[in-house]
Amino acid sequence: MAQGKEHKPTLAQRELVSEMSSNGINQEDIAHNIGIAVDCLMKYYKFELKNGRVNRVNLVGTNLFKTAMAGDVTAMIFFLKTQGRWKTEDYKQNMESNEDLKAEIKMFRATLDAKNRKEY
Repeated sequence: MAQGKEHKPTLAQRELVSEMSSNGINQEDIAHNIGIAVDCLMKYYKFELKNGRVNRVNLVGTNLFKTAMAGDVTAMIFFLKTQGRWKTEDYKQNMESNEDLKAEIKMFRATLDAKNRKEY
C-alpha cells in the first residue's frame, strides 16, 4: 500500500486476518498477504489478531467435546487429561483395582454357573 494513504479494512480482509491468525501464520506473512506493513496490520487488525486464535481453539474444543460425548474414547481420554487433570498414573491405578474387580466377577460368574447347572 502506498505511504500516506489510510488503510480501510474490508470485512473480507478482517475475516482473512482472523483465519490466518487462528491458523498460526505469523504477522509478517499476514501483512504481506493483504499488502500492508506489519505496523498497519497491528493498528487496524488488533482484534482479529488477538481473537482469531482464541475463536479457532474454542471451535476445536467444542467439536472435541461433542466427539467425546458421542462415545469416542480417545477424545474422552484426551479431554479428561487436558481439561479434567487426569493423569496416566491415575488410570494405571484404576486399571489395577479393576483387575481385582474382574477376578471377583469371574469368581461370581463361576459360582452362578455352577448353581445354574445344579438346578437343571
